Amino acid sequence: MPDLTINPLQPFVDAITPVIADELSWVSDSMQRFIQQAILQRYSKDRPLVLVSDVQGTGTAFVALPAAFPGQDAQVGPPAVPAIPAAYGTFDPLFSEITQIEYPIGQVPEEDVRSEDWELYRSPSGYQIMLSAYLPLANEQIRFTWTAQHAPDGSTVPVADFYAVCDYAASLCLEGMAARASQSGDNTLGADTVNYRSKSQEYLTLAKAKRKSYFNHMGVDENALGAEDEYAISIGNMHNIMGTAGVDRLVHGKDTR
Repeated sequence: MPDLTINPLQPFVDAITPVIADELSWVSDSMQRFIQQAILQRYSKDRPLVLVSDVQGTGTAFVALPAAFPGQDAQVGPPAVPAIPAAYGTFDPLFSEITQIEYPIGQVPEEDVRSEDWELYRSPSGYQIMLSAYLPLANEQIRFTWTAQHAPDGSTVPVADFYAVCDYAASLCLEGMAARASQSGDNTLGADTVNYRSKSQEYLTLAKAKRKSYFNHMGVDENALGAEDEYAISIGNMHNIMGTAGVDRLVHGKDTR
């Protein structure tokens, strides 16, 4: 098993290097960037970190955003991943999602704040959570379950997903090599353009195969062309449509929607 605790990105580099066979070192200087791109832009989307944080009440409807602390266990459950590294695990309003808010803490069964009873509030000083139906006291805590991107050094990628992330990063490297081969045949080396275009197509075929390996591992649906299926959806804000209280509709009460 790769050791992800010492120089975390190096195991990714070691696993990808023989797969892409970059003999001309076309992407060797960019490989770590491709790995981070795979982790931050793709893997974090498919399987984000799931964190649980307690936030202190303020005696008002406004509380701070949740944040991870160094050494906190992350859950992508299962498998568990290494502890959150220092200076990492912040809530990003452009990426993070709050999946559950528990208040008060410790009730059996647990007491969850309904989605219509809180919102992300932005003020000139930054983001906060506004609880429209609660005023947690300063000696009380609110428990948030939320998502975050993985650490860009790869240290939070669980071993079970290590090679899948390598596959996706390898596909990005191979696409970079394909672009370089195409450019080299036409401009730089003055070599046989047909040969380089053939090499470029070979790299693209390999990139597609490595991306498919990643999709298969992550359970991402593909269409007949081997590309990721994307579903068209429409989302409406019920608060804007019917106000904060909402209305009951036949057998669908506002409390259960």
